[in-house]
Amino acid sequence: MLVEGKKRLGLDLFRLMRREMLKVFTKNSCIAATSVLCQLLERCGYMPRPLAVSCTVLAPASAEHFKEHGVPLLREDYGGPARADNYAIGCHEPFGAFAEGGWNGHLVALSGDLLVDMSVDQYSRPQHGIVIDDPIMLIEPRLEEVVKESVATGRGICVPVERSLVIYRPRPECATFKGAPDWRPASGPGHALQAGLVKDAWEYLGRGSPTLAKRDRKWR
Repeated sequence: MLVEGKKRLGLDLFRLMRREMLKVFTKNSCIAATSVLCQLLERCGYMPRPLAVSCTVLAPASAEHFKEHGVPLLREDYGGPARADNYAIGCHEPFGAFAEGGWNGHLVALSGDLLVDMSVDQYSRPQHGIVIDDPIMLIEPRLEEVVKESVATGRGICVPVERSLVIYRPRPECATFKGAPDWRPASGPGHALQAGLVKDAWEYLGRGSPTLAKRDRKWR
């Protein structure tokens, strides 16, 4: 019950934060989203850390096949024309490199038993049955062990989202994201935007804010 309450509170806040971010950033903004989230968690007294991950999102048909057989569904498994729900999207090799399109990787935040992916909505593809509207918030008491096991074995951390499946494979050795302008900007518009969002989120939590309702109306 406590975990569910914590999850609801967190998701409500993370939805609002993401909605504000998307007024300025594109959906492909995992570095900025994780930067803001880590700053907020630090202000709340937690000890978060960013974690680079490779991320694959499987559409429903491929997700079901993966759950049963441990591998995605290939076209030769069923024959016939291509299926819209047999689809996968994600970041792949060369992992952690910068190119014209941005950083080739994905970033999430870890803090104790909590994993948060604020920008997983960038992988939503409704035409293929992948519908992801909200951030992912995974509460797992053994989270640090799960991450270490995933690194050691290569097995992904699987999170179902509706009928799709999000698979994270931690890449803790990768820190190239820290060279991106969206990671902890020290000055300029990026700094002002992230600092303002952290301040608003802090006040939304009711810490130093006269009324939670007033802040909620502002964010709506």
